[in-house]
Amino acid sequence: MSAMPRRACTHLLRFVRIKTSDSTLGRVVPFVVFQNLRRRSTMQKKLIALAVAGLVSGGAFAQSNVSIYGIVDAGYLNENFDGADKATSKIDSGLLSTSRLGFKGEEALGNGLKAVFNLEYALAIDKNSTIGGNDVNGIPTARQQSVGLSHATYGTVLAGYLQSAGYDFAVAASPLAASAIGAGKVLAFKGEAADASLLNYTGGRLENALSYVSPTFAGFNVVLNHGRITEAANTNNTADQYANAIGINYANGPLTAGFAYAKMFLAGKGQPAPVTGSQTDIEEYGIRGGYDFGVAKLQAAYQTFEAKDMALGRDSKWVIGATVPVSAAGAVVAEYASLNVKTPTAANNGGLTVNNFNTGPLAAYADAKAWTLAYTHALSKRTTAYAGYNQVSSDAINTANTGDVKRVAFGVRHAF
Repeated sequence: MSAMPRRACTHLLRFVRIKTSDSTLGRVVPFVVFQNLRRRSTMQKKLIALAVAGLVSGGAFAQSNVSIYGIVDAGYLNENFDGADKATSKIDSGLLSTSRLGFKGEEALGNGLKAVFNLEYALAIDKNSTIGGNDVNGIPTARQQSVGLSHATYGTVLAGYLQSAGYDFAVAASPLAASAIGAGKVLAFKGEAADASLLNYTGGRLENALSYVSPTFAGFNVVLNHGRITEAANTNNTADQYANAIGINYANGPLTAGFAYAKMFLAGKGQPAPVTGSQTDIEEYGIRGGYDFGVAKLQAAYQTFEAKDMALGRDSKWVIGATVPVSAAGAVVAEYASLNVKTPTAANNGGLTVNNFNTGPLAAYADAKAWTLAYTHALSKRTTAYAGYNQVSSDAINTANTGDVKRVAFGVRHAF
């Protein structure tokens, strides 16, 4: 009765009261009416259910399992270069983590095979810019765009614009690897200024790329990347530039470790290589490790960068970091990093021409050390307030944007 419309119930009760004075009909007619109404109500439910199914079957029921995710991060940053007359104050996006908006999904194809995709774009929420926006050279800032096939037993194959094994290495190397005040991030190899380094957070991506990600066995997994840097061999009569990368990762309980190797094959191929303005292969190595003791999580990484054909030597960088919980919601984060340059160079105000656009003025390149002290406080599972201080001591001559610098930052990050 509770499933029947109120109006129908009212009519039924009225009919029952009228007919109960007849000893015969009072026993039979109400039962017949009730059965008819119940059948009608059940039929109406079935029809409604079929109609709803028909409306959505061409939409959500046939689509992949799609999720939307992202990070919204903004705050205040003050930079004080010793060679500048005044400090610079900014309201910036992505001071702790890059702001982003992403879409990812999968569709079961049967026998354990799935189709997968991921579309992720940077957000500059402090400016009037679109999703993805453009960098200083007008290039759209997609973070990753891929489609592929995945199987729990055989692994995942992806194609598109990919975050490489070098990017994965950089993100896992230190607690503030993505932060604007991270000690390891602010000490960049010279190649990073022109995206000629793969083992870093900023430029560790490959265009026109393929990737294989193995399943995890006993805590280990392997990532293989191949990317085509240029695709114009038919027009310039030289072989195209390309890059290969491999990452080996391990995670088991409190222990994490990783190794990464990347090489960009540029010499004698395609357009002039970044960094030097002449063609040179670039080779990089990196090793990292971490252990969570409960009272503190320690991380350390060491990596190298070499322009193989320039006889400049192999530059190196190392970073150590610690994350110490101080309350149920708060943690103190500390990092220290050192950059060792084999062949220091002066600033290049004219910049370098890379793929038909100029990088703009490049900072002097010399030995440097940096340290960072920060505090993060979880306001909820998804929202974090943060504040931090970073200081760089460099052998480069102090100018308005190079050499020794002090940074102060604070802001809020929300993940969804």
